[in-house]
Amino acid sequence: MRKRLIPVLTIFLIATMFLSGCGGGGQQTKPQAQQPAGQQPAAQTGSGEPIKVAVVTSLTGPLAATGKQVAAGVQAAAKEWNDKGGIKGRKIEVIVEDDQSNPNGALAAYNKVLAMKPVAVWGPTFTPLMMAMGQAIKAGKIPTFTSATAPITTKSGFEYVFRVRTNDDEAGVILGEYVAKEIKPKRPAMLYANNDYGKDGFKILTRELEKAGIKFVAAEQFNQGDKDVSAQLLKIKQANPDFLLSYAIPTDAGLISAQTGQTGLTA
Repeated sequence: MRKRLIPVLTIFLIATMFLSGCGGGGQQTKPQAQQPAGQQPAAQTGSGEPIKVAVVTSLTGPLAATGKQVAAGVQAAAKEWNDKGGIKGRKIEVIVEDDQSNPNGALAAYNKVLAMKPVAVWGPTFTPLMMAMGQAIKAGKIPTFTSATAPITTKSGFEYVFRVRTNDDEAGVILGEYVAKEIKPKRPAMLYANNDYGKDGFKILTRELEKAGIKFVAAEQFNQGDKDVSAQLLKIKQANPDFLLSYAIPTDAGLISAQTGQTGLTA
């Protein structure tokens, strides 16, 4: 995950560099003579105030396993720049707020960081949380980056939202083509989340595999955050599949992987 995040976050920080150079967020570098006494660490370099970058992500709740990686990725990318002396001599200050894995928490966290006047915000990975922030993003006019994958994230008129990851429609086509051309299963099965993310994935993958004459012999759903999917896996096992495709967030995917072996499913 970290290897995948760093190039994306580098794009984010390049945008930060551009915005800071343009005075984004109303911040401007002050001449050294005007620096007040007791300035924060960035001023010790004699190069002006820090560039504030905010992160709204899940640090608690069921989405925290993914959310914490987002925060760690932004902090790692900022550290790389700061170790090089910052951007035009200004250090990057990362502000992280917990969205508590729910839409109300995401909106509250976004409004909190907005008051701190960051030049840019890294938003949640999950679409319902990003959508809850939509109107606030539009009103705040602060560039907000996200890896949320639902197409609606960037098709709702929130012009300050920028996705840096393939959307679900495109990803489903890519995955379907890969399975059909590289895996070439005869009897595939699928286990997917019972939400818009999982259902859309199942629909797209069904369509793409059928183009190659491949049909699922079994398909089961689970609720995101479930602690046991063995019943669904046992049903899939009865269909004797030769390939299992799971469509899930990382935490659930780990559970599925572990319980697949426990149920004796060898696909």
